[in-house]
Amino acid sequence: MSVAVFLGLAFGLSWLLALPLWLGDGLASGWFLVVSIAVMATPAIAALVVVFFVERPEHKAQVLGLWPLKPARPLLGYAAAGVFGAIALVLAALPIGALFGVYPADIVHFSGFQQVLDEQVSAAGMGELPVPTGALVALQLAALPLAAVINLIPALGEELGWRGWLFPRLMPLGAIPAILISGVIWGVWHAPLILRSSRLLPPVREGRRTHRHHTGDGPRLERLDRTAGDRRVPPGHREVHRARFAGNLTATESIADAPGLG
Repeated sequence: MSVAVFLGLAFGLSWLLALPLWLGDGLASGWFLVVSIAVMATPAIAALVVVFFVERPEHKAQVLGLWPLKPARPLLGYAAAGVFGAIALVLAALPIGALFGVYPADIVHFSGFQQVLDEQVSAAGMGELPVPTGALVALQLAALPLAAVINLIPALGEELGWRGWLFPRLMPLGAIPAILISGVIWGVWHAPLILRSSRLLPPVREGRRTHRHHTGDGPRLERLDRTAGDRRVPPGHREVHRARFAGNLTATESIADAPGLG
């Protein structure tokens, strides 16, 4: 009963909030950022409704995976690994991808990023930017850890719902079924935005990538339960997505157009 209510709210609210993108200009809409952040909050809203109005447990914070904040040392260790480990993993993947020919790298002139900048400057009717492209790339990379902290706020919506509330309720089925089921559900939940973003990546291909990502998160999350006794928000969730932007900085072409990616 509780799981059905949770899923109905999480999916229903996400489609409802994404309607302006479907009825309007999609990713070109000025509301895209607001809508995408609002959609990220829907799993948390669903979890809060279920906990406060359906289940009504005595220790609500514990049921949501928000408390207790201990053991502190493993918690802080996993938090740091989530932030800096994700950045290191993505940055290491760039030269490896270039070596195997699946990533069109240009770490000298940053031609792909320069192309994006030129298009944006031209669209804004501005002249040439006074800041070198290399300096802009360095600033973007340096800002990744700070962006991770800021992005924890919208990421909390997804993690609180899927990780904090849903995953423990699936664990009685066993670790592997819980990982697979939660990963598929989490991936399908992205449908309102994925299907509308077809001009960036083909929806089916992007959908497969999203499913792999969230199902692949399962072993890492299940290990947190076993080693740190912890099921709170992993900071690496949003940082992985943020760090992937580094691929756009050092590419010779748009990542959306590059073959073999995704």
